[in-house]
Amino acid sequence: GKVSLSTLDEEVLVGTLLGDASVLFKTKLSKYPSFSVAHSTKFEEYSDYKMNLVWKSLALKKRYVSHR
Repeated sequence: GKVSLSTLDEEVLVGTLLGDASVLFKTKLSKYPSFSVAHSTKFEEYSDYKMNLVWKSLALKKRYVSHR
């Protein structure tokens, strides 16, 4: 269904998209796009802060990926 975002939610999401986030379809058959933010583990506290701001509006989950 449709997601209702508060002004704060919109500001956090747009600000994040202008910085270190992306919205994309994972495959050609994907029905809905995926929102992704990439932060170093050094910025985990900041990432958690932003995630918690919009947690009530969106179904977000944290995932760790190791790049070497």
